[in-house]
Amino acid sequence: MNVLEYLPDWISTWATWNKVAIVGGVFAFAVLTIQLIRRVFRKGGVEAVREELEAIKDLLKKQVEEKEAKSGSIPSAQAELARGAADEAARAAETAVREGGADARAILKALRRTGDTEEIETILREVAQSHEQAQGADGYEAARYYRELGAVAYLNDTHRAIEAYAKAAELDPLDWDTLHRLGYLHQRLGEANAARESFGRLLTLRSRIDDPRISFYARIGLGDIAVIQGNLEEAELHYREALQIISHQMPTVASDVNRQRDLSLINERMGDIYRAKGDLDSALAAYRKSLAIADQLAGRDPADTGWQRDLSVSYNRIGDVLMAQGNSDAALAFYQRGYAVANQLLERDPGNTEWQRDLSISHNRIGDVLMAKGDLDAASAAFHQGLEITAQLADQDRSQTEWQRDLLVSHDRLGNTLKTKGDWEGALTIYQQGLSIAKKLVDQEPSHTEWARNLSVIHTEIGDILKAKGDLTAAIGSYQQGLALRDRLVKQDPANMEWRRDLSVSLDRVSDVLVATGDLQGALASSQRCLTVCEQLVRQDPSHAAWQRNLSASYIKVGEILMAKGDLEGALASYRPGLAIAEKLVQHNPSHLEWQRDLSVSYDRMSDICKAKGDLDDALSACQRGLTVAERLAEHDSTVLQWQRDLAVCHTKFGDILKAKGTLDEALASYQRGLGIREYHVKQAPADTGWQRELSVSYERVADISLAKSEFNRAFEYTQNCLAIREWLAQQDPENVLWRSDLAVSLGKLGTAEAGKGLIAEAQASFTQSRQIVTALLEKSPDHAQWQGYLNFIDQALAQLSQAEAEAVN
Repeated sequence: MNVLEYLPDWISTWATWNKVAIVGGVFAFAVLTIQLIRRVFRKGGVEAVREELEAIKDLLKKQVEEKEAKSGSIPSAQAELARGAADEAARAAETAVREGGADARAILKALRRTGDTEEIETILREVAQSHEQAQGADGYEAARYYRELGAVAYLNDTHRAIEAYAKAAELDPLDWDTLHRLGYLHQRLGEANAARESFGRLLTLRSRIDDPRISFYARIGLGDIAVIQGNLEEAELHYREALQIISHQMPTVASDVNRQRDLSLINERMGDIYRAKGDLDSALAAYRKSLAIADQLAGRDPADTGWQRDLSVSYNRIGDVLMAQGNSDAALAFYQRGYAVANQLLERDPGNTEWQRDLSISHNRIGDVLMAKGDLDAASAAFHQGLEITAQLADQDRSQTEWQRDLLVSHDRLGNTLKTKGDWEGALTIYQQGLSIAKKLVDQEPSHTEWARNLSVIHTEIGDILKAKGDLTAAIGSYQQGLALRDRLVKQDPANMEWRRDLSVSLDRVSDVLVATGDLQGALASSQRCLTVCEQLVRQDPSHAAWQRNLSASYIKVGEILMAKGDLEGALASYRPGLAIAEKLVQHNPSHLEWQRDLSVSYDRMSDICKAKGDLDDALSACQRGLTVAERLAEHDSTVLQWQRDLAVCHTKFGDILKAKGTLDEALASYQRGLGIREYHVKQAPADTGWQRELSVSYERVADISLAKSEFNRAFEYTQNCLAIREWLAQQDPENVLWRSDLAVSLGKLGTAEAGKGLIAEAQASFTQSRQIVTALLEKSPDHAQWQGYLNFIDQALAQLSQAEAEAVN
């Protein structure tokens, strides 16, 4: 062996000896002696496996870069972090072989076969610890090894990566790249408070290091965490600071494409804030600024796939705002542009998993528009295409949690479509598949708060289906599982406003089921707790439009329960602030069509309470206001099914009030307008159980008018139409309690019509059949006051028929 070949190693180590002799003593000297011997006598081994070592380095770099590519960080920050982490992973391989004597061939084989990095991590940890012990207070060299350890550990265990990077930051507190990465990794795990601490420490370094990137990246990180925690005001403050920093660098920005890209995405984040606040015009303006830069960059170099991808994302963001504004056609056009770019990227590189994922997102966006426009079959087809891609990705690498979550989202979208179509069983099957995915994610990383939140969402959606099927006991069980998860998350981080908002949703759902079971006191307690949470949210951030909207809905819900309990004054006192908020939101932004719909619903509830109090003129006035809004929405876009449904409901409610006022012909005209809407949509979608049930309600209302006018033949005809639908629905799902109770009511109405026609025996048979259904329902829910009341009505009707039959015989 030629010792001169290794003279540089001797020299560098001798220099280190001199340094260590001063601070480390004999032990450090001994450690470095051992390291030197290992370095010199294994260098020949390194050269012997140079080819394998280079392959390991390339493979580790590729794996880190691929994992980083799936993040949503600011691109230049992402690129710098990815490059740094990838380089550190590559250096880690060489350290493991050179310093630790690792078997390069065995490592390469393990990486290729399973991605196992355990041997490299073990050796790097030993090397880092030995350098830490040797160097004492001066831990710069040890910090480097801990960073390498973090880069490699990141591939298989984010928690181990955080431990390594935290140690590196402790040993080298001025290394802002490490702090930046530490914050980012905490954010990925859903550890918002730890991420906030890291980004806060990063920001403080700006006073010690003259580099504006530090402030820029710290502000972005702090803003992102504020968004996660639901603090939009704080988020906006940080994003504005970041925007000011990068704007002040405009002389360099113009020639720096990475900073141009950052500027584009800062505008995108500002757009997100405006959209969350309900300021859709400002959101659209911010997104268009972002699009202009993305378009310019993509045009400058069409071969740059990163810029092309940014362009696709910008198209989608604008589509989101246009959807919120009710401009579904324009939204669809932008989503299709985003899809076209994503598809072109994938055609360039069909194996690129990131672009496959982008294409699945585009399918979902397009499906959302088609679903809103009522084209459920086309929406279902789009969601299926997205699901196929996410399923392939998830099968490709079951350890890739982001892809597993994407698969969960795809199941959620498809389940929502089936739910809208009234296919409860199909929706339940899809949601349960999603539940299995969500549980696996939580089992894999129990401390990952985002996975826990996703699981709570699935429990809630399954509860919705079970409630729609009438299985109230199972529904409340599912809702309470979601509620327990959300309660735990809020206790874990009381400052996270989004989790508080989730908690309010669970409380609202539990309240709904308790109302359906007749437990109005329990429902009121849950609903009032929901109201308290909503009030806390609005106090935290009065400018947050979504929270204002939730507060309005919560006031309305409490009013509904109080009304059901007979407390009409209390209900009115709760409806008024809910209506006031809805009116204020619409005044703030008249173009926000979702808020317009909320206002229509609020007027509808005010109408209900006025009608219950006997104030029919006030009820009619409130209902007319709601009807006016509903007509305006339906005219704006006749393809939005929800608005068509709302319009039909308003016509029906308007007819109810006119009937109560005794103006039967006007009431009939209003009922028939609702009937016309529902008949049209049932013809378009005969299998849609939702429309079918609503059509049965219209037939029932027309029959009621005929009964009131003693037109028993016409009442008999419309009641039979209603009964035919409800019998069909009950056959579709015999366990659906709502549909069975509807059937019981229809049979009772039929009995009334038959009695009016003098068909006593037929009327008795109809009432008896109705009684059998209600009795069976009460066996499962004996405290259901509404069903008990209806049973009393049937018994009275049967008694009257028996008396009439006896008198006829006499």
